[in-house]
Parts: sequence; structure tokens; C-alpha cells
Amino acid sequence: MAYILVLVSGSMYIYLIRLKIDAPGKKWFIIFYLSQIFWQFGDMIRYSVHPVYVGTLPYQLQIILMFVPALGLVEIAYIQFLYRFVQPAFPREQKVLLYLMICAVLGLIGFNSWNEFYNNSDLLLMQSSMFIYGLLTNLWAIYIGLRKERLLRKLGYERAAKGNRYLALVNLCFVIPCIVAVIFGIYSTIGYWTFFIFIWVGNLAQIVVSITYAAIPTSFQIKLVGFTFVMIGTVLLIVTLVFYPPLFPTDYGPRASQQDGLVKLFGIITLSTAGLILLLPRILRITLTDPLQRLLEGVQQVNSGNLSTAVPVGLPDEIGDLTQNFNEMTRSLKKANDTLTLYTEQLEVQIAERTAEITKQNQELEVQRDSLTKTLIELEETQTQLIQKEKMASLGELTSGIAHEIQNPLNFVNNFSSVSLELLGELKEEIESDHKTDSLQLTDDLIQNLQRISNHGQRADSIVKGMLQLSHSGTSTGKKQLVNLNELASEYMKLAYKDMQTKDKTFTAELIEELAPLVGSIKVVPVDIGRVLINIFNNAFYAVRQKQKQLPTDYKPSIVLSTQVSQSDQLVTIRIRDNGTGIPESILSKIYQPFFTTKPTGQGTGLGLSQSFNIITQGHAGTLTTMSEEGQYTEVTIQLPAD
Repeated sequence: MAYILVLVSGSMYIYLIRLKIDAPGKKWFIIFYLSQIFWQFGDMIRYSVHPVYVGTLPYQLQIILMFVPALGLVEIAYIQFLYRFVQPAFPREQKVLLYLMICAVLGLIGFNSWNEFYNNSDLLLMQSSMFIYGLLTNLWAIYIGLRKERLLRKLGYERAAKGNRYLALVNLCFVIPCIVAVIFGIYSTIGYWTFFIFIWVGNLAQIVVSITYAAIPTSFQIKLVGFTFVMIGTVLLIVTLVFYPPLFPTDYGPRASQQDGLVKLFGIITLSTAGLILLLPRILRITLTDPLQRLLEGVQQVNSGNLSTAVPVGLPDEIGDLTQNFNEMTRSLKKANDTLTLYTEQLEVQIAERTAEITKQNQELEVQRDSLTKTLIELEETQTQLIQKEKMASLGELTSGIAHEIQNPLNFVNNFSSVSLELLGELKEEIESDHKTDSLQLTDDLIQNLQRISNHGQRADSIVKGMLQLSHSGTSTGKKQLVNLNELASEYMKLAYKDMQTKDKTFTAELIEELAPLVGSIKVVPVDIGRVLINIFNNAFYAVRQKQKQLPTDYKPSIVLSTQVSQSDQLVTIRIRDNGTGIPESILSKIYQPFFTTKPTGQGTGLGLSQSFNIITQGHAGTLTTMSEEGQYTEVTIQLPAD
């Protein structure tokens, strides 16, 4: 059992060392498996030596300097790994517990030193101390997993919460054998069968859960080899327990009779593992991964437009049939593409001929025009149509502008209304359960939400009135007021962030404020500047959210809001920078044009930046500029007169 666990732990240690992704808790997981190698290796030595060496000085030093410290470090690393698993939590508690566990391990080492040298190496006392230590740490591991599950579920991380719950359940596999061993003894039939079965199942389940929910990529070849290795190891483990059950160390006769068999079994396990590691990956590479890789490369070439691609057909199996069918499909696509190309060329010739005929007819019509009166009538009709179209276009632009500007406060009203309905349901449950404190807290939340709904409703009303006035005069009629620009910009950044979180509960971003205290208050139209800020912040959060969807693990969204004042030229500057998708250089000059948008159809009208540009440049005599690098960042700069 110990030897097989050494092989499993060694495999996981090598796998984690070679893994380039820095998953949360990876370093502690590496320490965990390295310590487990030393622990199980020490156990293997302790149970494999000849009975006459039991109780000797080397045997005692091996327990004190290898077995006890390794087991203690296994539990320390495992607990620290659990605090960081998927989503780190409780950092202060994690540090405190680290120091407490180090003290506990030092105490175990001291206790077992006394037991070995001054208490005649009482084996049951030594094992009881180890089992009690393991029982307490694994119970704490279950407690950590369940607490993290509740916390992460409350924050909206469903997958992370599920992973921590499963890892907490896995720890039952380590708690149960500790309890059985303390009650019945590890060398009883029920004791050693329970211990070895649950320890083996727990280690395997621990590996599966940690790899699955920590989003660590694992190739198909590694999965298949690992599954085969587990099956072989399980069979060898059962054979070992059936034919060579654990014996009490003082049973010198039976233990000595097991030595030859155990040596042969070690050889069988070693040869099986070596054969599996050396032969199975090569067989899989020849029969499975290499043909699949060739087929994948063929698919990539076809996607790039090379329809002449032909993938070599390997062995006559399912992959060979798939490759052959792929080649036939590629040939059919090439034939259809050639036919389409020929048809397109013929169509171009026909279009050219028809165009020539139409040109000739137009020339003949021009010659046949017999009077200037007919021409004047046609011009008057055309002019009337153009005027009508211009009026309709202006009306459509005004309507789109009103809809675009009123959408933001309406979104806040709808979102806070939805949250308030949920809070009312919870409030009803708390009132029925007679939880007064929770009911008062929910009531306060409802009051805040309704206040926000009222504020945003008033804002929507002011926007509608402003847009209606704008439709008649062409300019904003709002009065300029002294406004603290730092507070205004910070408020709108938080409002836009909360709106985005309402749409996507899993979305998080780092908000950084670098506000210059000397900015103070300047005269602006608050509603108009608010419209500009909410448009820019909405675009920034949309960009980082889109990039987060493309890079879910290696990317941390952030929005930086900074202000500064220049005394020399009397200008106040607001900068809003995001690390989102950026804007291609080819379209950067078009973003202020009306109706131009980079968002998908239905998600943007293309009026936000156009109206923001007019508000800053015409309404406030300022400037609005944008710098961006595709895939890296976008920075919008607003400059307003400080006077």
C-alpha cells in the first residue's frame, strides 16, 4: 500500500512540477505530495525491515526524523492548500493556523521522541498520537470546505463552491479510518481494511476533484494512462491486502515469513509501473494521439482555406475511417468551390455585358429628352423627396438619441426593482420565521433600493425633458452648477459597475481611483456630464467583460479613474482607462460618428460617444480624445476649463 501510494504521489508531484499554469494553492499542493512521498516511503521502510531491527536506534530515528515530520507536513500543506483552493479565502485565519500546526507538529516530534527513547517504543501510543492528529486536521479540513462553500455561493461562484463542497466530502475518507483505527486498532481486520480502502479511495478522489475544479488542463493521454495506472494499482493493492495482511510489529515469525513474498511483490509493482509508463504512452501516441494530431492539423489547414489538404490514413480503425471520410469531404468541398468560382467568373462577364447595355440605353434616353420643362419638373420632385428624407432622418436620430440616453437610468430602475422583489420574498420568509434583526436589515436594503429607483426615475425624467428641449433648440438648456468633479466621477463609476454586476453576477473588476484633491468644484451641467461619464464607463466595463470571456483564468479586469488640474492653462482632466479589448486603429477615427458602433447588433445604437463629444466640445468648450491599443487598453481623456 505504501509503495503504491509513493508511486501515485510521485506521479502527481512530477505532473504538478511540469505544469506551467499557476493555479491557486499549487505550491502547497506540490509540498503536500512531496511530503506524502517521504511519509509513505518511511512507512514502507518501517514495515519492510526485518523484525529484529524494530526498536533499534536507526528504527527510532526513522520514526522521529522522517515518519512523524513528514506526516505533520502533509497535513500542514493540505490545510494551506484548502484555504487557497479555486478561490482563496480567510487569509488571516490561514496564517494563524499555519503557526499553530507547526507548533503541534513540533509537539508530536517531542512526544514521540520521549515515547521512543524513554517509553520502550510503545507502538500503539505512537500510532494513536498520529491518528488523533490526522483526525483533528481532517475534521478541520471538512469545516474549511463547508465554510468556503457558503461564502463562495453567496458571492456567486457556483463552480468554486461546488468544488470546495466535494473536497470537504473527500476528507470523510480520511476521518473514518482514523476513527475506526482508534476504536478497533489498525491491525484488526476491520481496522486495516477500513484504513487502506478509504485512504486509497480518498487519495484518488482528492486528485480528481482538485484537477477538475481547479481548471487544470489535462491531456487525454495523461487521463488514460492515469486511469490504467489506478486500475492496476487497485488490483495490486487488493492482492497485497488479501495475501499479505498487515501484522503487528512484534509478530516476528509471521512478518519474517512475509519478507520473500513482499520482495517479489515489490518487483511486480515496479515492473508493472515501469511497463505502464514506458509502453502505454508510446502505444497511445502511435495509435491515437498522432493520428488525431494529423487530423487536427488537416482541419486547421482547411479552415485557413487550403482545400487541397490530404491527411495520411493510418491504421484501419475508427480514426482511420474518420481520416478517410475527412479526405473525401475535403475533395467534395474543393470540387464545389471550383464550381462556384467558375460560376462567379461567368456571372461577372454577364454583369459587365448587361452594364454596357444599360449604359447605352441611358445615353439614348439623354439624347431623347425633348424639353427643359420636363427636366425642371423632375428636379422639383427629387428636391421634395430629399427634404422629406432629411426630415425623417433627423426624426430618427432624435428618437434614437432619446431611447439611448433614457436606457441607462431605466436599466438601473429595472435592476433595483428586480433586486427589491427578491428582498421582499426574503423579508416575508424572515417575518414568518420571526427573525427581527434580519427583517430590519432587509427593510433597510429595500429602502435604499427604492431610494435608488426614485433617483434614477428622476434622472430619466430630466433626460427626457433635456432631449425634448434639445430637439427644438439643438443645444442643451441645462444650467451650469458648481459640482465636485471627483465625487461625480466616482459615483458614476460605481453605478456603472453595480449595473454590470446586476446583469452578470459572476463579473468582478478592480476599481482604482487616483483623484487629485486640488480638482475641487467646477461649473458644469451635472446631467450632461453624467451622461458622458455613464457612456464612457459602460463602454469600459463592456470591454473588460468581453475580454474576461475570452481569457477566463489569466485575466484580471481593472478600471482606472484619475483626475488632475493644470494651473498653467486652467484645465481639469479626467482620464478613464481600462485593460479591455481595445479599439482597432482602423476604426478609432470613426467612434465619434453618429450611429457608428463596435458592439454587436442590438447592443448599441452608436449615439453615446457622438452625443458625449457634442456635450464636451460644444456645451462645455472642452475636448474629448481616445487612445487605444487593440487587445491591451483604451484610455478616454476629458479636458474641461477650470474657470
